[in-house]
Amino acid sequence: GLYSVYRPGTALTDPVTEVILGYEAIHVGDGKITKSGDPATLYLTNAKREIYRGDRILEAENLETDEDFHPRTPDQEINGQLIYLYNAITQVGAYQIVVANVGKNHGVEKGHILAINKAGRLVSDPYAKKQQEEKVLLPDERSADAIVFRVFDNLSYLFILDANRPVRSGDLVSTPN
Repeated sequence: GLYSVYRPGTALTDPVTEVILGYEAIHVGDGKITKSGDPATLYLTNAKREIYRGDRILEAENLETDEDFHPRTPDQEINGQLIYLYNAITQVGAYQIVVANVGKNHGVEKGHILAINKAGRLVSDPYAKKQQEEKVLLPDERSADAIVFRVFDNLSYLFILDANRPVRSGDLVSTPN
């Protein structure tokens, strides 16, 4: 059979509860079993990075076209945050991948279109009257639209379709309004 080789990567942590939702799996190569048994022999057919002792070997996923993949807006209100930027440090833009802390347990499904928003900041109001608050919360600002392409129980992978400003870890993910 065909197998993929992965290395455990970054822990994907919920920013609110600090619970680890999963780990990034870094794809480092592919191979096929040439001798089965325990131990088995894996012939590497390609390597994207150096492969180390301790890397994990998993049966290759069948990535055939999903007949049920229909882009659509969620029927219910989804509210979460971006917790990881794939192959980036501080920000991403269109056609890049991000991870959100919402998944099947929150009603997220493959094909859902979600809005990514920069959270509004609390700023001083220099014109506030005595009876008003001196601080005012600015509204959230739409940064991008993204489509969910992979869903797990408590997290999902999104592909950014368009972005009118940089997308950062911690940005809000929600049902578009």
